[in-house]
Amino acid sequence: MNSFEQRDRDWQRQIFEERLHRQREEAERQRHKETIEKLTSTEKNYTTKIEAVDQEMGEMAKHILILMNNKKRLENTIESFEKKFHSMQQKLEKFDQFMIEEKTRAEVNEVLKTENHQLKEQLIQMQQQMTRMENDIKNRNENWESNLEWVQLHRKVLEFVEEIKKKEETLPELGQNNSEDLEMQKFVNFVLYSAEKLERATCRDVVEQTGPADSTSLITEGKKNNKKKTLSFQSLIKVLNYSYFLYFLIENNSSNVTISD
Repeated sequence: MNSFEQRDRDWQRQIFEERLHRQREEAERQRHKETIEKLTSTEKNYTTKIEAVDQEMGEMAKHILILMNNKKRLENTIESFEKKFHSMQQKLEKFDQFMIEEKTRAEVNEVLKTENHQLKEQLIQMQQQMTRMENDIKNRNENWESNLEWVQLHRKVLEFVEEIKKKEETLPELGQNNSEDLEMQKFVNFVLYSAEKLERATCRDVVEQTGPADSTSLITEGKKNNKKKTLSFQSLIKVLNYSYFLYFLIENNSSNVTISD
């Protein structure tokens, strides 16, 4: 083989190699282009996805913010409910205490009602006793006044008896034992006899022990002998009237009055 053919072959080989190299480069560029396109498409997809994710993240951030606000409101609400619950619990405790106090008060009221009923009954009894005591005191006062009047009259009779006894000693000197003097003597004897009989019948023991000046003893004796005293009171008044009359006659030295039995 001559040199020309050799050069031709070398040249063809070189051309073939260059063409192959260009084809390879073209294929490589094509692959790179496709890869770049794929990457670009992938990048776009990822960018779209990232944008979507960013948008979702924004929405999620909004939701999170809303949730955080809701959480804060819920916390405030829970705190408010806790305060209300604590307040309600305190009110419940106070109500329980109030119910206990009311129950105790009701029991105390029942006891007080019973005691009030008993006190009312006791008050009625006391009023009845007071009424009886007032009546008793009234009767005693009346008896005491009557006894006091009786004692005063009795003293007056005794005083007149003493005066009559003194006057009796001078009575016979008023006349010559004529009929008028005899009548006067009979009346004096009657008054003396009535006074002494009344004294012996009503308060003999008291006069013997204390004398006629002890009004308290006379009143006591009069209370012990209330019936006897009542019966003797009219006689005492009668004797007192006779005594006054006799005293009037003696004081005026009158012998012109006839005294009958």
